[in-house]
Amino acid sequence: MIRVDAENVRCLYCRRTLEWEGTPDAAAFRAGEALRMKCRRCGKRFLANLVPDPQRPGEFLRSMVEVGGAAAMSDHPKLARETVLPAAERLAGILSKACHRIEIAGSLRRGRAAVGDIELVAIPKIEPLAKPGSLYPEPYNLLWEGLDGYAKQAGWRYLNHGQKYRKFLMPYDLRRPADQVQVDLFTCEPENWGNIFLIRTGPAEFSQAVVTRLRECARPSSGGFVRLAPSVHPEIPYGGEFREWTEAEKARMEKVPTPREEDVFEIAGMEYVPPDERDEWREGRL
Repeated sequence: MIRVDAENVRCLYCRRTLEWEGTPDAAAFRAGEALRMKCRRCGKRFLANLVPDPQRPGEFLRSMVEVGGAAAMSDHPKLARETVLPAAERLAGILSKACHRIEIAGSLRRGRAAVGDIELVAIPKIEPLAKPGSLYPEPYNLLWEGLDGYAKQAGWRYLNHGQKYRKFLMPYDLRRPADQVQVDLFTCEPENWGNIFLIRTGPAEFSQAVVTRLRECARPSSGGFVRLAPSVHPEIPYGGEFREWTEAEKARMEKVPTPREEDVFEIAGMEYVPPDERDEWREGRL
């Protein structure tokens, strides 16, 4: 039997400590199988992805993936910035040839001394390619094709394999392949780079405050874009007429270009906050 410390693993939604569905065993651990956990309070289920902790063998839970979608991280000891940053820069460099732009986001961009994962935001290069048997070329995502090939060659394990977002585990030290870090790679377009880069830089509370202010300005965020709601009063910088729009309503709204982070702050009538100050943000400043 292998011991797994789940004491600090909490539900993303209600923050209650999660419980194992069944007992994790050594065979499943070595095989890299995803093991199930459940929150008794709200009923959410998660898949536990285990990687060993070299300092505490058999007692390390790296991350959780919700069955059906969102991710939740355990409160395990984080890694030092100087340990993770070289791996993030190395990965960004490898993928840069398949991108118009790729940048490090998340806690690394905010300058945190300890980080739990690597977050990247990229604008992938899309080229037309005629597949065998097809008469017409189709859009071909060079970033995803390159990442899939590299991940297969290196033996990285995907936790999410979407069209706009991918999550996987990779070694942060090439000399110790068992020591892994989670990577979240988000893609966007040049027109919404600023909005996505701001949101993915975080922290979550700051990003949510910005999204809330945009909604109060009748510029709701949907599908990665800031939208222009109808009946906006230009003379009111913020806090004008707004309501809760459905996703279908927001999808029909005009997209507001935000090629820079500064554009998002300006649209929301907010003072620009540098990344390294966003962990200490105060509502009054916004």
